[in-house]
Amino acid sequence: MLGCLGDSWFGKDVDRICSYNTPKIVKFRHRELGCMARTLKLLIGIYVFLFLIWYKGKHFKVYPITGMNRLTFQMPTRNMCNPKLKNCLTNFTRYSDLPYCSMTGEKSVSQLPCRAYDSIGLAVPYVEGVVLPTRIRAYSQKRAECSEEQESMGACKRLWEYLDDSGNEQSETKRQPLDEYFVANIEDYTMQIDHSFATPEIGKGYDDFKMQVIGILLGISIILAGQLDPSSMPAEKYEFTWKRFWPSVFRRLKQLYTHEGIKEFTSQLVNGEYSNYGNF
Repeated sequence: MLGCLGDSWFGKDVDRICSYNTPKIVKFRHRELGCMARTLKLLIGIYVFLFLIWYKGKHFKVYPITGMNRLTFQMPTRNMCNPKLKNCLTNFTRYSDLPYCSMTGEKSVSQLPCRAYDSIGLAVPYVEGVVLPTRIRAYSQKRAECSEEQESMGACKRLWEYLDDSGNEQSETKRQPLDEYFVANIEDYTMQIDHSFATPEIGKGYDDFKMQVIGILLGISIILAGQLDPSSMPAEKYEFTWKRFWPSVFRRLKQLYTHEGIKEFTSQLVNGEYSNYGNF
């Protein structure tokens, strides 16, 4: 067959020129080596498919995630409107109806004058969080008389002097504030904790505001359970907590629960029907 090719080309055997390599398979009939080989192949398959792919998900491509969080406060407003809008009105309680304000007729353990603050002027950034004051003390200070030479030698008695209303140095051992007051309606302020994440490479992102609301509601349930016992706190604080603080909190949460559609959102999560994760 194919005799037309001749016996040689350029002095070389045609069969050698057209030769090719093929692997040779040898079958060992040895039970120990055979069981060892099959066991190792099975373990390798389990490691690759079950551990790396099914458990670790190594077959998925990993994309970096960028995220951000935000903590905001809002003073009491009518119908929880945005205070930055012109037609949004405040919803502060009269000072005479707040038991901790000295303007009220009722006397409690601790009363001070009250002042109203908006959410922007009240919150104080601190390290990795925010301080929301409920009681504010105001002091007047001036730099103490101390030369640079004394300061460099650590000989200054103090760096700042506390002043009284007349601008003179206070003589009391415990420094007295020039003004002290409570923040009015602090129990009606709204705190929003929100965070979001995004993966620009695949165009996906999600804002977890509604999920945070559910988490806050669950956390409140735990706090309530610890405050049901009247012996857990002084009588005045217990009365304020259950007659003033929690009713106000529940009123605000009910508005938030209704406006954000938390009931429908929770139902979709429980039933596995939520899929609106949006795009980045």
